[in-house]
Amino acid sequence: QQTGGYPPQGVSEVDKHRDVLGELLEEQERLIQARHLNRRGCFNDVSATSSPSSYAHRGRASAKDTNLMDENAAKERPNWAVDGSEPKEMPVVPLERTFDLTLTLTGDFVDELARGYSQPWFQELLKRCCEECADREKFLERLQDMAFEVQRPILENWGFEGNEQGLYDMTSILLEH
Repeated sequence: QQTGGYPPQGVSEVDKHRDVLGELLEEQERLIQARHLNRRGCFNDVSATSSPSSYAHRGRASAKDTNLMDENAAKERPNWAVDGSEPKEMPVVPLERTFDLTLTLTGDFVDELARGYSQPWFQELLKRCCEECADREKFLERLQDMAFEVQRPILENWGFEGNEQGLYDMTSILLEH
């Protein structure tokens, strides 16, 4: 019997993480597009936005082009999480795919994201968010902002922009592969 919160109880921890990551990517793509278009006054209907995978690819990054300086780039807890405040709002930037990874590099990139998501500070925030959010939509919205604190240093470490553009490129690449 479910007592509230998201994800539902009675589901294995591995399935919870797999479901949350998939839902996060889908919701992240939708919210990035919605934020961008709503800020520009283009659409009020999020379902009218297009998928990042439909945009043309500008370039390919090889292992030589990618600066992998720190495999634990998201190890440090961000200041906003220590202070108990909310993450900062990201500025408006053009949303057109500007980066690409090979399938092999995408696998390495996902491994680094998984290491970041497994950091104790993020798991603590995730657990608190699960307990506080009664519905899926609110949970995914808050999760996107929390996950960006893991994603930003990893994106920058791989040569992506550490902003909404980098998120858009990452989401597009992950959905493609």
